[in-house]
Amino acid sequence: MIEPKCIALIACDYAYEDAACGRYSLLGTMPQIFAERFPHIHPSLYVYFELSQGRGQAEVELALLSPDLLETVVKTRRRITFNDPFGLHVGRFQFENLLLPVDGRYTLRVSVDDKEIGSTILPVHLRESRDGCETEETENEGDG
Repeated sequence: MIEPKCIALIACDYAYEDAACGRYSLLGTMPQIFAERFPHIHPSLYVYFELSQGRGQAEVELALLSPDLLETVVKTRRRITFNDPFGLHVGRFQFENLLLPVDGRYTLRVSVDDKEIGSTILPVHLRESRDGCETEETENEGDG
């Protein structure tokens, strides 16, 4: 039996869906989250996903696991329909006022019908500077 595959799982500030053509625009993709202190409440987190090789109706779950993998910080589920097993099913999840109790490497995990099919790491760190976004000035000094 062919099982669904997770092709992409991307955390970002916002995932805009153009319903007319089915395209998504991702704003503020985030390789990590910076916090002023812990516990930290992150105002909004979108997670864009692409799944393939699914058949018919399925229950998709996205969970954020604590750094020690022992607790589920938050999770959400939705029913989807795979219309074409060779095509992509794309979508987004949104979490608002996300409570992140400690710093560390959180795990975003996607499951289909209670079987894990993909995950990615989302590091959450204490911000060391207060300038908004972290910059890479040292690496970019020679750029013209």
